[in-house]
Amino acid sequence: MICFIAWGVNIAGGVQSLIINLTTQLSNDSEEVTIIGYEFCHIVKELRKNNINFVFVDLNLIHKNNLKSILENKVVIFTSFSPQLGLHKLREANIRALYWNVFPTRLKDANKIGPINLKFLTKVLVKYLFNNNSCVFMDKHGLNESINIFRNNYIVNKVNYLPIPIKIEKNYYKNNIHKSNFYKKINISYVGRGSNWKVKPFIKFINDLNVIDIGDTQIIFHIITQEPQNYKEQIEKIKCSENISFLYQENIFGEEYKKYLQKNIELHIAMGTAALDGASMGIPTIVIDMTLTEMPKNYKYRWLFETDDYDLGHDANKYYNTNGHEFTEIINPFMNNEIDSIETLSKKCFYYVKENHEISIIANNLKNYAFETKAYVKPILNLSFVNTIIKRYLLKIFPK
Repeated sequence: MICFIAWGVNIAGGVQSLIINLTTQLSNDSEEVTIIGYEFCHIVKELRKNNINFVFVDLNLIHKNNLKSILENKVVIFTSFSPQLGLHKLREANIRALYWNVFPTRLKDANKIGPINLKFLTKVLVKYLFNNNSCVFMDKHGLNESINIFRNNYIVNKVNYLPIPIKIEKNYYKNNIHKSNFYKKINISYVGRGSNWKVKPFIKFINDLNVIDIGDTQIIFHIITQEPQNYKEQIEKIKCSENISFLYQENIFGEEYKKYLQKNIELHIAMGTAALDGASMGIPTIVIDMTLTEMPKNYKYRWLFETDDYDLGHDANKYYNTNGHEFTEIINPFMNNEIDSIETLSKKCFYYVKENHEISIIANNLKNYAFETKAYVKPILNLSFVNTIIKRYLLKIFPK
């Protein structure tokens, strides 16, 4: 029933993972999944490498006019209106479609290219999607971005969520909290690329730590990133206590990454999927928000289980969280060796992921939403005219 588009090799890495993981789960549930794309796509290669069953429709071998019969009774899941994600390849097939709002700003930019933004047309598109039960949001951040642009009732009247899926590995659950773990030493992980919008929140955490008395407690930050340089440059500007140290892990992925967290970390800080990674092991996890400027001076922190509508990170200045915790409330259980409190945090974080993000739940909800959608590809393409036609034409003339 469900189709995904494996379009090119440069599709966003996060979307690649979503498609690979959900296809794997659906296949394990004996559901047929169709991947539409090309042999060289990373998604196709990865699924084959892992021996996952799926139906492959090769766009190099099948003419677009024949897709309608091949894809009959299928529903395509798409995450962007960009022509580079290939929805226009399905115009003639005109199968049913479900839009998964993974990227918070993509819906409002469905008819934007450079200075051109036909918002009036995008409003019609949004109305079409919602009237046909054909839009699901990944989180509250994406919903807020859309509401702020369109201010229309059909967004807020009925909102369906399909949050980030994650597979919980029972053997990784960190159920070994004991007193010696926190005696005079705390290991804290921070996961994120070296972009400023991810580095600045970490620097805020360090600055907040610097204004409290940590005594002779050793605090070790494990920075897991492929781009450490910006972190190093920013940290060098801060005068930290001699008891605060930084370790960089640049090349750990998959099982190695999970085992590293399990073995070494007592407190996890991240946003998005990376936040779920730590919490799924029972590591107490702080969801940190992003910023393009500076973090608010009176920024308050929140635990993962305090997340509102699956919001795993938003603009800290735009959607300021007034109901979070002061920094000392977050760090004190670890500084004071409050084992019972830490165990409670561990369980709450773990069960939040299990009840809200476990991949079998998300896969089942995806099937239900796909069954209910009544939108079709051709009207969606017509109502996202700028991106799906004009931009596609420009890309042919001025390829990247």
